[in-house]
Amino acid sequence: MNKKAGFILSGELILWIPRMLLLIITLFSVVWILGAQVSRSSDTSDVEFYILTNRLFYSQNCFSYDGKSIVDANKFDQSVLENCISFGDHAAANLILDYNGKNIELIANEDLFKRGFYARSLRSKYSYKIDERHILVFEGDKIYPGRISIGAVFRNE
Repeated sequence: MNKKAGFILSGELILWIPRMLLLIITLFSVVWILGAQVSRSSDTSDVEFYILTNRLFYSQNCFSYDGKSIVDANKFDQSVLENCISFGDHAAANLILDYNGKNIELIANEDLFKRGFYARSLRSKYSYKIDERHILVFEGDKIYPGRISIGAVFRNE
């Protein structure tokens, strides 16, 4: 190989350096933009709240009377709530049952519920959901109309 050919090849190589840098910067930019779109976290608190409320009303291990969507007043106590759903440190709930002049309140995972309830404006840490339903309540041998209010706090992770 002669000296003239070596000089031409090294000149071409120097011209390719800016092109390679531009290509690398473009590739990193595309990967960064796509990565930002893919790594968005999704809020699943609506789904979790739906599952929680359905578990409370339709599971025989919870408050359901004979597997129906009727709340059994005899089952509506703190021990049944704690055995029904394992809230762990991720979720908390407050249930208020109002029927036939009676008002019963249950709280699962009270510390987390109070933190999440009072910090509900801090959407980055906690999600707060509330629902009120008109239901039927079985007590003794009678069925009464009633209302239940369910408040739930979910820790965003």
